[in-house]
Order: sequence, then C-alpha cells, then structure tokens
Amino acid sequence: MTNEKSASVSTGTAKSKSKSINSSKSKKASDDSKNKKTDKKKKNAYRLSLRENTDSYYVYQFVFEEADDLRIKRFESLNIEWLEFIKENRIKGELQHDYDVVIGPVADDNTMETVQLYISGILKANEAVERLRYSKVNNQISFHTKRALKHLRFVRREKYNGSDLHI
Repeated sequence: MTNEKSASVSTGTAKSKSKSINSSKSKKASDDSKNKKTDKKKKNAYRLSLRENTDSYYVYQFVFEEADDLRIKRFESLNIEWLEFIKENRIKGELQHDYDVVIGPVADDNTMETVQLYISGILKANEAVERLRYSKVNNQISFHTKRALKHLRFVRREKYNGSDLHI
C-alpha cells in the first residue's frame, strides 16, 4: 500500500532508451524554483552531452512513491551515522546493506575530501562531521533492488540537443 510520501526523481542519459537508473531527489518547489531546476537540468544535460561526445541528451522524470513493503534508509543530514555508512561501503566495496532504497546526502566532490581524511584516520568522526557542516550537498535517492524500481512511475522524457544548451 502506498503512503503519502513521494518525490520527483530525474535521471539522464545520452541514450534514447535507458536500461539503468541513477537518480537524484528533487524537492517539490514553487514555480520560480521549478524554472531554476529546469535550467540546472539543461546545464547538466549540456555538460553530459559534451563529456559523452553526443549531440543530444535525454532527461527522464519519475515519481517515486514510498511504500510499506520497502526497506528504506533515510539520512537527514551529514552526521556520524551517514559518515560510517559511506565508510563501510567505500572500504569494503560492493553493497554493505540490505536496504531497497537509501535517501540522503550524496558523497560527491564537495564531501569526499573530508570523507577520505576520516577513512584514513586523519580526522576523527566528530571533526569530519563538523567540517562537513559547511559542505554544499545535494540529496539523492539510491535504488538498490528491482522491488524498489517498481515504485517508480514514469512522468516524462525530455530531449535536449547539445547545440540548444549553450550556457
């Protein structure tokens, strides 16, 4: 049974039909911030089209509807629990949990220097978390099972041409 929680999810590819999904969470927003998000999607599409040396890029939008049958791990902030979760997955490799979905901050270029300093023992957990407090982070929804993907509802696909995306 689906509850009231849902999120808009977008993913992109240079292919017209995608077989895999690598998604990030976008929050419900006012019209003004929706325009900013559209601009950001176009910028990301343009960058990817350059990196993949392709003329066009596709952005898919889905709605993820949380359900009681899913095991969901949610991180509300960059805290010690999040840091340990990232550490376990980075050190041991492969998947180190049995969640269907993980929601929370992305371990990306803005956070990885601090995470690496923690993993290598240079920073203590509380020092790393204090330093991460100043990081600009994006949230993501990470799907880890086929069961989780069944809770995505396709909304639309937008095609951007690289030549139309100059910034």
